[in-house]
Amino acid sequence: MNETTLTVQGNVATDVALRTTRSGHEVASFRVACTPRRYDKQVEQWVDGQAAFYQVSCWRSLARNAAESLKKGLPVIVHGRLTQRMYERDVNGETVRSYASEIDALCLGPDLRYGVAEFRRAKSQAIRLAEDRARNEAMERAEPADADEGAA
Repeated sequence: MNETTLTVQGNVATDVALRTTRSGHEVASFRVACTPRRYDKQVEQWVDGQAAFYQVSCWRSLARNAAESLKKGLPVIVHGRLTQRMYERDVNGETVRSYASEIDALCLGPDLRYGVAEFRRAKSQAIRLAEDRARNEAMERAEPADADEGAA
């Protein structure tokens, strides 16, 4: 399969939105801003170039981990499949086309040039469900005892 993959380095530009699809899969989305910088010898200072914005989507465990780990403004590295989408809209009776670049993330993480991170292995969904079930059962067993104390 001929897919275009790329790696971008930038900053998280929006809060990460996590949702669940009808089929039960988690998907997270956010935007990343990539602004090139170069040193301009004539003015002897760093100058920002034209910013590029990418919509990023993550699926399943990557979505959940991204939602727990990424915040707006953090430096991030995203690697994934690039797609281009064309949008048409009517402006003053004329059809205007615009294009958006989107990345279906395969992996991502913090840019460690700007800070440190501590890796913590995420629990699998099966383990989380088992823990939730055990916690709920413990709460159900505790409720009748609490009710009896209030009656006394």
